[in-house]
Amino acid sequence: MRHVAIALLIVAAILAPSLALADGPKPTFVECPAGQAIQGINFKTGSLACVQGPASPPGPAGPPGPQGPPGATGATGATGATGATGATGATGASGGLTVGAVANQAGTLLFGTEGVTVTKTGTGSYHITIPAGTFEVPAMPMFTGVTNGVTVAGLTTDFFTFTDILFSADAAFTFTMTEIKP
Repeated sequence: MRHVAIALLIVAAILAPSLALADGPKPTFVECPAGQAIQGINFKTGSLACVQGPASPPGPAGPPGPQGPPGATGATGATGATGATGATGATGASGGLTVGAVANQAGTLLFGTEGVTVTKTGTGSYHITIPAGTFEVPAMPMFTGVTNGVTVAGLTTDFFTFTDILFSADAAFTFTMTEIKP
């Protein structure tokens, strides 16, 4: 009998929870809002105490979205400070000044550098004068006869203020005189 009493006690213990639900089942599934975890249960009221849970690790990145339209141009920034003055460049070569003239067979200056004169001194012979101080270094005279068949027969110059040219006959000509760079 003792065995029977123990067996009845075991059956009563097993059935006791079922008998407690005689007035209807109590909900057994409760949850906290998303992102919160259960901290505890109030068994008198059947409510949960929820707390913010730890953050979940981030999921994989999705594909990039379409490019948006360009934004408005920003305001122009303030003008920057003036940069440093650069080094002074090398001194250029001195000299290189040129004077010129165009004369006819009669020795008349048709046009030329201001102050240059042409005088016919004989057959095929012409004297060209350059104002003093025009050249600071020696200058080389150059002639081109424009009358067919004439050649240069002689030349005299001081390389600064005059040149005498002798052609093989009266000739129209061009004349230039250019400083020789040292």
